[in-house]
Amino acid sequence: MQILEIPQDIIDITKKCQWDLIEYSEFDLSIAIDKNGDVGVRDMIGLWDPDYATDRQPDVAWKLIRKWWADEEENIAAKQTKRDIENQITQLQKELGMLESTAKKKKWFW
Repeated sequence: MQILEIPQDIIDITKKCQWDLIEYSEFDLSIAIDKNGDVGVRDMIGLWDPDYATDRQPDVAWKLIRKWWADEEENIAAKQTKRDIENQITQLQKELGMLESTAKKKKWFW
């Protein structure tokens, strides 16, 4: 008898990808048992495993998922920083436009 234990961080990553982050909804784990009775974990679309559709031993799969997720978390943070900066630029452009409008009305020479 084999018992497959899925670490809590892998469960958390799966939950976050499946339910919280729309752009990661394709994240999935496929669990199979081969003819020898060994458990394999597989990435059917190549999201977290570059050799997709390859059965991995669970501990190898967990390492691949953790590495992939660390990279993705960095990507998510960078995207958020970019959005924040773009929003700041938009706000500052509005403020600059209002200031330039005031300067024209008051005939300030800039």
